[in-house]
Amino acid sequence: MLNISIEELIENIILDNFDNVGSDFESTYMMLLDSGAVAITPLLTFLKSDDHSQHHIIASILCDILVEVGDEDALQLLVDLLDDPRNGIFTPAVRAIARFKTPQINQVLCTLLDHPAPQVRRVVAWQLGRNEATKAFSSLINHLDEIDIETLRGIIWSLGIIGDSRAVRYLEPFTKHLSNDISFIAKEALQRIKQNTSA
Repeated sequence: MLNISIEELIENIILDNFDNVGSDFESTYMMLLDSGAVAITPLLTFLKSDDHSQHHIIASILCDILVEVGDEDALQLLVDLLDDPRNGIFTPAVRAIARFKTPQINQVLCTLLDHPAPQVRRVVAWQLGRNEATKAFSSLINHLDEIDIETLRGIIWSLGIIGDSRAVRYLEPFTKHLSNDISFIAKEALQRIKQNTSA
C-alpha cells in the first residue's frame, strides 16, 4: 500500500482526485477494502459529514468492509445505518445485511420487514426466500398486508420457496389480485408448495 492515510484515500474518492494516489477509483476502492476494520471509523466520520455529496460511495465501501469483518458488531453497524434517511446509504446497507452469514441473520431480516422505507422491505422480502428461511414463515404471513407491490411479490415468492403448506390458504386469495404481477407470482408460489408437499 502507498504511504497515504485512510482519510486521504477517502478524500480522493470524494473529490474524484487520484493524482496523489497514482491510481484510479477502482484501485483506491480496493486499497480501502484491503484496509479492513481500521477503515470503519474514518468511513463513518465521512459518512456523517455533510461536506460532500458522495455518501452513496462511502456507504458502499463501508458496507463491503463490514460484510468482510462479518461479526455481530459489524452487523449492528449495518442495521444502525438503516436509520439514515438517505437512500444512498440504506440501500447498500440492507444489501450488505442480506449477504451476512451469521445464524441470526434471518431474524434480523424479519424485523426489517417493518422498516419504513419500501426499498429496505423489498430487498428483505426477496432475501428471506433466497435464504430459505423456514423460521420466517410467520413473519412473512403477518406481512401479507404489505402495500408496496414489489415487497408483496417478494413475500409471496419467499413463501413459495419455503414451501410450507400452511401458506396455501393465505396465498389463494392473491391468485385473483388486481395486479397481474401479484396473481402470477401467487399461482407460481402455490404450484411450488404443491410440488414440495407431493414430493
